[in-house]
Amino acid sequence: MRGQAMSKVSHAVKPADTPHDATLAHNVETEIFRASDAPKGSVSVDVQAGIATLRGEVAEEQWIDRLGDEAGHVRGIQGVQNLLHTPGQPTPAAEPRGYAAERHGT
Repeated sequence: MRGQAMSKVSHAVKPADTPHDATLAHNVETEIFRASDAPKGSVSVDVQAGIATLRGEVAEEQWIDRLGDEAGHVRGIQGVQNLLHTPGQPTPAAEPRGYAAERHGT
């Protein structure tokens, strides 16, 4: 019974026209790395339950906001957890796995 309830929730949460997380991650990478000067080699993208997580070190503060904003505009992305930082700054703490998805209602 417990498995049935979880199955119903997962079907209700993810509409049929929502791309899979791997596809969304690829779409985010395509969008945020479009600029020729984007920091492609130092940023990683992961998507889980429609929440994009950006990790890595970027040379300038402007990239943190820019990449996070661009990732959030990708169709199907429900939210962005931006863990990017500049050299010498500590890595931001990540939310517990699944918490971001719960907070965004996915």
